Amino acid sequence: MIEQGYKGEQLTSKFEKMKKKMSIAMDELIEEAEDDNDSMDKKEFEKEIDL
Repeated sequence: MIEQGYKGEQLTSKFEKMKKKMSIAMDELIEEAEDDNDSMDKKEFEKEIDL
């Protein structure tokens, strides 16, 4: 952000906004991973990879 020209209060404000967006994005990724967590047992896995 410094390389983009942000300084002082503007830098702090931009950082806080980006930090909040990162937190929201991480929560969404975690939720998506939990929703997609279709565990399979050994037999299902072997069938999936044609063993």
